[in-house]
Amino acid sequence: HLKTEAWYVVENSPGARLFKGLRPGASAEAFRSAIQSGKVEEHLAAIASKPGQCHYLPSGTIHALGAGMLVAEVQTPSDTTYRVFDFNRVDPSTGKQRTLHVEQAMQCINFAAKTDAAQPRTAVTSPFGRATRLTTSPYFVIDRIHVTDIVEKKIPATEPVIWIMLNGSARIKVDGMKDPIRFTRGETVLLPPSMKNPVLKTEGDCEWLEVKLPAARTMPNA
Repeated sequence: HLKTEAWYVVENSPGARLFKGLRPGASAEAFRSAIQSGKVEEHLAAIASKPGQCHYLPSGTIHALGAGMLVAEVQTPSDTTYRVFDFNRVDPSTGKQRTLHVEQAMQCINFAAKTDAAQPRTAVTSPFGRATRLTTSPYFVIDRIHVTDIVEKKIPATEPVIWIMLNGSARIKVDGMKDPIRFTRGETVLLPPSMKNPVLKTEGDCEWLEVKLPAARTMPNA
């Protein structure tokens, strides 16, 4: 069961970092030994966090967020997390360390994969404003939309779309609803294709992530 993810860094404290993949040369044997000795961090590829970064995490990539970070996370549907290392933290609710899933994690980690550089960003078309393609994968596509003025336009509701508001606010009006839906920074809306005459009206400068299915409808085998 694959679990592919992407992180968009919304904000972070100075010096914050994330872990994405393994350092070159890390083997399964060396990594297992590091788990037993509590030195897992020495084998992880650490990356300085910066707002506006978008990190693609293919299934099989070991990853963790450091302290002082706020990210918008997009992932394929899954409620499973295999925790191989928890930085020796103690759960304040129990006074004990959280449960690890070493054997399951070792089966899932792709030790042959290289830590990918950031995906190239390209300008794409949007009916609302300036748009930048952040991530393209077989499972989802993420664009960042930026509107610098009040815009009122019909939403092309031909497929399911998710919007995650990064800055500012907007309203969505749909036939059959008494009042428009207002969403603002930190909120997420799911736009089903069954909406009747949906219209977006921004409230000034605003920016959001748009998550949709890739153009190809043939999905890879799980």
